[in-house]
Amino acid sequence: MDCESLRRLISGCPVLETAHMDTCYSNTDDKGTLTASLRFLKNLTIVGYTREFFPIAIEAPSLEHLHLRYFLGFQLLGSSQMPYLVSARVEGRISDGCLIGFLNQICNAKEVCLSWETLAPLAAANGDVQLPSFPNLTHLTIKSDGCRSGLLHSLLNSAPKLQSLVIDLGLNRNFFAKKWKSEPACTPKCLLYSLEEIEIQDLLLQKDDMKMVAYLLKFGAVLKKVDVYLHEEDLGRDKRGLLSLLKLPRRSRACKVQTFLLDEEFYGDSNNESDFDESDDFEDSDE
Repeated sequence: MDCESLRRLISGCPVLETAHMDTCYSNTDDKGTLTASLRFLKNLTIVGYTREFFPIAIEAPSLEHLHLRYFLGFQLLGSSQMPYLVSARVEGRISDGCLIGFLNQICNAKEVCLSWETLAPLAAANGDVQLPSFPNLTHLTIKSDGCRSGLLHSLLNSAPKLQSLVIDLGLNRNFFAKKWKSEPACTPKCLLYSLEEIEIQDLLLQKDDMKMVAYLLKFGAVLKKVDVYLHEEDLGRDKRGLLSLLKLPRRSRACKVQTFLLDEEFYGDSNNESDFDESDDFEDSDE
């Protein structure tokens, strides 16, 4: 399609509520930008949006569900936050210099999923990153190499009511140069008061991944369960590492740690049978 045709189509749909663009390509050399004000738009999905297509800028103050995947050249118009946003799934790179502004626009969402491409500019920064507050966020999914102390702390600190956290470590594990360095100076509120469930996917039984798990268990005061899906390289190979994982000290007496294979086969579990000892840190080893 071409930009002008799509512009006319959208302008003729003043009460459009759902828009789904899948694998869009332009068959013209149109270099213009499609700018649209869709006041009633509630659901927007853009998948497989290529660089060859013309840029799209949409104003959607009533948006409830946003899903962007493998997209380029898209932006939300306006600087105001979307008050009705329920979920935002972003699996692609936001334009350079626009990420913080974009996060501020979606900060009212209750469920957020961010990919490694989206988080790349934040992971490249030194130390903690100042992020906008997500006051309603209860479920966060990070599709990234999450074992970066500064980035993880910034994300948790921005979500004071977070209840569920999913960290997928499998995508582009070597993309970021920095490893887990140290525990943050202060504990995010969600770890102390609201975070009850954590799922970690594709974990390696090595010190950086283990330090991340140890940190979450050590300060997760109200955790009820932590499900860990092991990386295929560790299957049946590192029994000592698995034992160290299951015996990590945890602050919450109600917390249960379960480990699984990637195909969700049950592998082992551990209840919290010992008191939390703040001095009992995970040793800096490869076990």
